Amino acid sequence: MANKESINERKLEHIRIVLEKPVEILPSSFDKYRLPFRALPEIDFAEIDTSVKFFGKKIALPFLVSSMTGGPEKGAIINRNLAIACEQAKIPLALGSMRVILKNSSL
Repeated sequence: MANKESINERKLEHIRIVLEKPVEILPSSFDKYRLPFRALPEIDFAEIDTSVKFFGKKIALPFLVSSMTGGPEKGAIINRNLAIACEQAKIPLALGSMRVILKNSSL
C-alpha cells in the first residue's frame, strides 16, 4: 500500500495536470443523442422543482460534486471552495478516498 507522501504526491499531480496541461473532455455515451430544441415561453422556470431526496436529505438537483484533491494543503483550498459552492447550490459534495485516514487516523 502507498504511504501518505506518495498519495499526497499523486493528489498534487492531479491538480498540476488540470492547471498546467491541456485536458480534453472524454467522449460520452450521450454524444450520439441530439434532442430537438423547442422553446417553451409559457413555462415559468421558477415553478420547476428540480429537488430530490438523496440519502434522506433534500438536495436542489440530482447532481453530485466529487474531486480527487484531498490530502495536500493545496487541495484544501480547492475543496473548501467546492464545499462553499455546493452548500450555496444545495448539492452534495462527495467524500473521496479515505485511504489516507485509514492509515493515519490523526489526519
